[in-house]
Amino acid sequence: MTRRGGYDGELAIRVVRDGDARIVLTGVLDPPASRLVHDALVALLRDVDRVLVDITGLTITRTSLLHVFPDALDAAGGWPAVRLALVYRGETMRQALHASRVTRRVAVADQPDLALLRCAEQPRQVRARWELPADRDTPHHTRSMLGMRLANWSCPDIAAADVELVLSELVTNAVLHAGTQVHVGLLLDEDGLRVEVRDFNPTQSLPGSAAMTGMGLRIVQSLVSRWGVDSHMDGKTVWATFRRNHHHEALRFDQDH
Repeated sequence: MTRRGGYDGELAIRVVRDGDARIVLTGVLDPPASRLVHDALVALLRDVDRVLVDITGLTITRTSLLHVFPDALDAAGGWPAVRLALVYRGETMRQALHASRVTRRVAVADQPDLALLRCAEQPRQVRARWELPADRDTPHHTRSMLGMRLANWSCPDIAAADVELVLSELVTNAVLHAGTQVHVGLLLDEDGLRVEVRDFNPTQSLPGSAAMTGMGLRIVQSLVSRWGVDSHMDGKTVWATFRRNHHHEALRFDQDH
């Protein structure tokens, strides 16, 4: 199947083997094209096991547009639920992929077979995001999803029980006091794990220790390395970080080729 976008080229999508798909991108990647690529990738990643994107014929108008690839991976469910690999050509694109830090989040290689192998390896930075309703079952659902995600990620030096307790406290606080939909985010990299809970109640958006009180605040402070509150026009994000006990070696696909 071929889809044309608002750029000087075309986006060609075809399934080349059972469970996998291959996308060939040619032409210029500009903002309109980036939106098209993002939507096509998200839809495809939700249907197949792995997606290989051939960008050897792609020209970019600015380096930041390369974020469309890891952003689509995260939107589709994140590694390892979905797996994405990029095949590039040339020193210019190699430098752009590293400068944009895309190589921290997506497997890249200059050969298709190598790219597919690398997408089975955990990236240096992995993310997860969930949107949950404001009801009493939300903390329970959050704990279940967190447990499954941490089991799939390699982070043996972070205590899953501590993360579960803190995240449950943050979600419970948001459900009880903000009373809105809750967005939960996780980000794991070589430094540690960041958890965040976003609500959409503008009357509860002021940062500070009032965001959590009593036993909940003491639990969070005792288990995390840092925590804080970011204020938004329509609510707030309460976040906490767990520091790793040691640094893991960089994975192969984040190295120079």
